[in-house]
Amino acid sequence: MNQAKFYKTLVIILILLNFGTVFSMWYNRPPHHPEREKHKISTILQLEGDAKETVDQLEIEHHKAKKQLMHEDRRMHNELYLLIGKEADPKGLLEDIHFNKVKIEAMTFKYFDNIGKQCNEEQLKELKEFIKKALHNLSGHSRKVPHSAR
Repeated sequence: MNQAKFYKTLVIILILLNFGTVFSMWYNRPPHHPEREKHKISTILQLEGDAKETVDQLEIEHHKAKKQLMHEDRRMHNELYLLIGKEADPKGLLEDIHFNKVKIEAMTFKYFDNIGKQCNEEQLKELKEFIKKALHNLSGHSRKVPHSAR
């Protein structure tokens, strides 16, 4: 009987210790990975001061909004492909998917345009080169960039 009480107490202590460890790891993790700083557009463009703060805030807002639109895009595509084999007309859903893609493109253009307004001439050239490379690498597809954007 005494031995059973000992093991019950030991198990409870180990469970509490486990919860404490998980809690500690969850709330004491670093705010972000230091490698991400290298990939921020403000770092790539070597922006400083107010311009850097503005662009960092724009980047956070843009990625948050784009993530929501991308989630909506995935949801609509899943809904579309559930229609396969049914006699449903996908026209309305296809129009919604197209409109969502237009919103993503317009939002992304506005994002880069706002960043461009924070740049000097040299940084603007670097931004356009960054966009050109991003378009080239986007989803494994090569897009032709208009000559005037080079």
